[in-house]
Amino acid sequence: MLGAFCLLYSIVLMASFEAVNDLWESTRLLTIEVGLVSLGLSALILIAFFKMLTKDLPMLLREERINGMWDFLFLIPFMALLLISWLTPEYPKYLLVGRYRIIALVVLTLIPLITYLIFIAAKLNSSTSGLSCILLP
Repeated sequence: MLGAFCLLYSIVLMASFEAVNDLWESTRLLTIEVGLVSLGLSALILIAFFKMLTKDLPMLLREERINGMWDFLFLIPFMALLLISWLTPEYPKYLLVGRYRIIALVVLTLIPLITYLIFIAAKLNSSTSGLSCILLP
């Protein structure tokens, strides 16, 4: 999911580079600039969520009081992937026409924010069971 998000976000962000990419229509290859932006964005998101993924998430997965919540929360990554697939344009040059690029940037920026807020809600819910709750790293 992280790779799909970063790739789509970098394509939307760097649409002016991809619009002149001759290889896109025949092979769907990205330019080097967009690939590097995607790689850098992946590293930034991984750094931002590192503590959550390595320390807090395993602790929440072991918590028995919020087991019922995971029955619902597993749908969130699936819905995010469906949203990413729906937002993916057929050709990057379409991003430069109309308001799609602005709307896609806003919607795509909300995906990690919503993921973090859901994690905070789960962490607050588990704090009633005696776990320590630190909102910000």
